Formats: sequence, structure tokens, C-alpha cells
Amino acid sequence: ELDGTKVYDLSKQIILLGANRGVDGWSTYAVPGEFTRHTLVTELTDLRYNDFRKMIFAYYVDGLDMMAADRAKALDNIARIIDRMAEFKEKKMVGPSSLLQAFFDAKSRELAGLFEGYSNKKVFDWLVYLDPTNSMIYQESSRK
Repeated sequence: ELDGTKVYDLSKQIILLGANRGVDGWSTYAVPGEFTRHTLVTELTDLRYNDFRKMIFAYYVDGLDMMAADRAKALDNIARIIDRMAEFKEKKMVGPSSLLQAFFDAKSRELAGLFEGYSNKKVFDWLVYLDPTNSMIYQESSRK
């Protein structure tokens, strides 16, 4: 579930080396909510985000990988994961998240397509809460 931690730690060291040498684009300073290499890797190596990383893992293993064998169960699993992500955002996050932004920037259309025609429309509320930037995509899919 947390494979990659060693690589993320190494990435953080590389970012710090670049920042210490003053290389453009490798600064450790960021305005809150700004997406930078440093903010993303910091969250990937932050113990507070381990649960979110586990949810991303579950999205692939218990969701997408299961699609071929049992689509209905896979969708239910993904819906539960999205619910858990919304709970994580509500209870454990104190501000904007680069990791959350990166995940939903990459997956918004995929998620909207997966849940077209899905019986539990609450999943679209969770998606809009998690990813307000792409709310139009989710709202359009919820009507199908």
C-alpha cells in the first residue's frame, strides 16, 4: 500500500538539493495551496497522508483492477473509497492539498465516466466536495 516511500524520500532529497543550489523551479517556498514539486513530495512523505495514499492504492486494486471480474462490486468499492476520501478531507486536512489536486486532476474524467448511471448519486456530491474545480464534469455525469 505504501510502496514508493523510499523513492518519495529520495525525491524530497533531490528537491532540497535543487533548492539549496538555487535552481529555478526547485524552491521549497510555496504560497499555501500552490502546486509545486516540493508541496507534492512533502505530502507524499508526510505520515498524515499515509491514509490517503492507501486509498489511492485501494482505488486501483479494489476498484479498477476488479472492473473486469465484477464491475458492480468494483464501482461500489470505488464509491466507498471516494466517501473515505471525502471524510479524510473533512476531518484530517487543514488546507489545500497538492496530492489531492494531482489525483483528481488526473482522474476526474475517469471517475465521472465510471459513475455514469450509478445508482447512488451521493458519490457525485462527494466528488464535487473533493474536487470543486471539476464540478461541471461530475454534475454532467450525474444526469446520465
